[in-house]
Amino acid sequence: MFQDTRPAELDASSGHDPWGPFRVDAPAERLPLLRAVRDGQVPVVLNAPDGTALSVVLWAVDEMQQRLNFSVAATAPQLGALIDADEAVAVAYLESVKLQFDLQGLMLVRGANSCALRCGMPRDIYRFQRRNAYRVRPAERQAPIAHFRHPAMPDMALALRVLDLSIGGCALWCPQDVPP
Repeated sequence: MFQDTRPAELDASSGHDPWGPFRVDAPAERLPLLRAVRDGQVPVVLNAPDGTALSVVLWAVDEMQQRLNFSVAATAPQLGALIDADEAVAVAYLESVKLQFDLQGLMLVRGANSCALRCGMPRDIYRFQRRNAYRVRPAERQAPIAHFRHPAMPDMALALRVLDLSIGGCALWCPQDVPP
């Protein structure tokens, strides 16, 4: 499991709602986001309050019944704990945007050949931009090379492949034989 699939702490108990600018609460704005998750078969990580996490796929957005249906493997060991919790925080990524929403009333629905987790439609979805700047990840074969002297050893010349480049900096490939 990736660390960035954990839900953000959205505690607004202080009376001031610092997360308000990130909230999508209008149905006309929420539905397109949920449809994009469904249509893109985007992995959604469901996080129970006890720390149990399960990756699922949203396969149905039922506007009339105000429900979501997630496809799930009936043999997933986390499934029982998730159902017992009856609630979860869902996290999904649409390109550079992290979506997070609460789910209530989780119910397992078994079919002849598959299983689904059904729950109510979320009231709020939070949208968090993952990056403030555009990021370029060059193709591995055409990656640029950064040439410079080692900061701790001025006599050592380095030529390191650029892995990632953004306005905030760049990531370089550092082979094991190069001192940090």
